[in-house]
Amino acid sequence: MVLQLRKKTIPAYDWGSVSAEPDLSWADQVGAQRTPENTEWDAGKFGLRNDTSVFSTPAIQAAIDACHQQGGGTVVVAPGYYKIGALFIKSGVNLHLSKGTTLLASDNIQDYPEFPSRIAGIEMTWPSAVINIMDAENAALTGGRFYRLPRKSILG
Repeated sequence: MVLQLRKKTIPAYDWGSVSAEPDLSWADQVGAQRTPENTEWDAGKFGLRNDTSVFSTPAIQAAIDACHQQGGGTVVVAPGYYKIGALFIKSGVNLHLSKGTTLLASDNIQDYPEFPSRIAGIEMTWPSAVINIMDAENAALTGGRFYRLPRKSILG
């Protein structure tokens, strides 16, 4: 018995005359057009501590909620490392991560409440993101950096 194998040809896509530089002229028209002004809120006054063994979401969210309820402003997170789950930035609030601030995203799915969503055209329940701005106006996130904690973290 003799097997004959046919060579499979993979079609090439003709990119034509695609510009090497993408047109990003639309980028300035999306996203936050301005950041909230007003009062500064120190997240430390809501119990936030630079300690990755402490779950920091409740303190930061309490500062965001109070800022929103009092008409808006900027919630300032001092330099340090903070372990968090989902945060929900509300209208009139700028969550500002000072230089040297790092938010470490928890790897525990329970730290991200589920909500009804639409993903790729399919309506379903989905876990929230680390930073969420939904149905909000004049809201922003500025400064800092984010990392996902590895499953076995030395940070606790």
